[in-house]
Amino acid sequence: MKKLTLFLIGMALMITASSASALQLSVGTWGDWATVGFHFNDKVSGYLGYSYNGNTKVNWMLAKVDVNLAKIKDVQTKAGIAYYTTSPNNGSSLGLTLGASVMVLPNASIGGDIMLADFNTSAGGANTTDILPTALMSFNLYL
Repeated sequence: MKKLTLFLIGMALMITASSASALQLSVGTWGDWATVGFHFNDKVSGYLGYSYNGNTKVNWMLAKVDVNLAKIKDVQTKAGIAYYTTSPNNGSSLGLTLGASVMVLPNASIGGDIMLADFNTSAGGANTTDILPTALMSFNLYL
């Protein structure tokens, strides 16, 4: 519960900061997470996400930062770091991503990320590393 509370406070602070300083906002998805995106400038974007699994009654929280790399026409390549954790505490993960997105409309993009490496810590303290564990699709609607 403490992690969920801290996550929600962080989300509120980022939304407040964004409304005060003309940041570009987006709503969308990244894999199974519903996300709120904050585009700080043309090089750096941040995302907060939330997902709930009703079968296992687990809340998933996501914080992700992307740095834009090369842009070729409407295709933007990016590298990022994604941190996600669960409540109740089943562990956390830190992942390195590489991806691209395409502007399909003036205010909407579709993309995908490949998780290059995923560093996991379980609630029991066991650590694992996965190489190329998954690929995730994304969609963003810019407000």
